[in-house]
Amino acid sequence: MIICIPSKGRPTGVKTLDLLEGYNKKKIFIFVEPQDYENYKRCIGNKATVVNIQKNNMGLPFVSNIITHPKQNIDYLWKIDDDMIYLHERYKYNKEKDYWHLNCIKNPKKILNILEICYNDFKNN
Repeated sequence: MIICIPSKGRPTGVKTLDLLEGYNKKKIFIFVEPQDYENYKRCIGNKATVVNIQKNNMGLPFVSNIITHPKQNIDYLWKIDDDMIYLHERYKYNKEKDYWHLNCIKNPKKILNILEICYNDFKNN
C-alpha cells in the first residue's frame, strides 16, 4: 500500500507528513507541478518521494488521473490531502440525535494502524 499526496504551492506546509511519521518513506509520494518541483524536493528532503506531474496549472482531477493511471502499476493506494493534521474516527451512532460521536486522532501510529487495517480488510475481500 502506498500513500499519494497531491500538493500545490506549499512545499513547507505538507502537514500530512507529520501524521505519517514512522511509515515507510519509500511508500509516500507527493505529486507536484513542474513549477513547484525543486522547492518541494528541497523542503521535503527524504521524508517522501516527490513526483513531477509534467504540467502546470492542470488542477486536482489531472493529478488524480496520473495517480490512478494503470501505468503506475499500483494495486492499493491512499490519496490524501497535504494539510491533514488529524483523522476523525466515528463511533457509537446516537439514533435519537442522528449524531456520530467523533474521536480526534493525532497519533501517527494509530492513524497508520487504521490505514493498514482498512487496507488488509479491502485486500482480503
